[in-house]
Amino acid sequence: MANFTVNFTANTIGDHYICYREIAVGGAFTCTTENVTATGPVAVVIDVPFNLYCDVARLEGYIIAACENQDDLNADGFPDAATTFTVTMNQQTDPCPSYEIECTSVGVNAVTSGGGASGWTDQSHALAFTDGTAITPATGVVTVAFNVFTIVISDPGEYTVAPTTLDLSAFLATDPAGVAPTFTVFMLTCDRLDLRDYDCNGDSGVGSPAPFVTLELNQTTNLCADPTAIAMLDSQFTATLLPDTCNCIDCQGLYVTNPTGKTISVYYQTCWEGNDVNGYGPIVTNQVFVIDGETDLFIDCVTPGTVVLETAGVPGASFAYGPCDGSGPTP
Repeated sequence: MANFTVNFTANTIGDHYICYREIAVGGAFTCTTENVTATGPVAVVIDVPFNLYCDVARLEGYIIAACENQDDLNADGFPDAATTFTVTMNQQTDPCPSYEIECTSVGVNAVTSGGGASGWTDQSHALAFTDGTAITPATGVVTVAFNVFTIVISDPGEYTVAPTTLDLSAFLATDPAGVAPTFTVFMLTCDRLDLRDYDCNGDSGVGSPAPFVTLELNQTTNLCADPTAIAMLDSQFTATLLPDTCNCIDCQGLYVTNPTGKTISVYYQTCWEGNDVNGYGPIVTNQVFVIDGETDLFIDCVTPGTVVLETAGVPGASFAYGPCDGSGPTP
């Protein structure tokens, strides 16, 4: 919601009409009636349904007492007896930018080896990898006993590119060269995010279920967020500013389908646009449960791109966008 103030001098008491329209659009005026109880200077605040985070608003309008002649004989759109005015409402900085948050560095959680190794001497050596990109390398011990490789991690380190292959150059193999085992490297996830901490309009007030998200390495999520809070993100994460600010992203209805026998959760951020043209609201994070058997269940009017559906182990679960009136997803 935006507003501007009209100042004029009333020469008569009684109702006065204050009307405005966008200059570029033209057409009909939107009018409000102000009852003036004393002659002299009058200041009236006019609320207008414009989103100034997206663009400027240039208005033209007029003021006229109800008792005056309302004729527009010159057909310029304004009553001939009216006092005219123009207003330019400047674009404002959106306090709610859109970010892509990516998990960009994690440590090594565990390394397991497959069977089939042969020809290796029983021994132990420090853990080392031949690949991956480490900020701080993981440390640990690799032990061979009867051709079984056991890996114990003492410090997970921190990697921006996950390693996949162990360095076995220090290990001795009998002649001919031993058959190397297969290794699987499991990485940690980034620290869990409580998305309520980043709401750009203060505390969402959501208690339970809480909108937590855990990202794996290189996994991303989009978020409308307070820049001050984003600046406090742990170094595991990288936040990239996106072009569209959140108070300018078109709102869409969220519809979730959950056909199987397990309740799932969906988290999302509400939309800046309320149920009517004047209903601008805060963008906050919510999470809801969706029981099984639901098809195209309407959840809320949301900011597209901020929706995450927890579908692990739930085949067929999906979401779609459509109108905010609950009429169903767009085909």
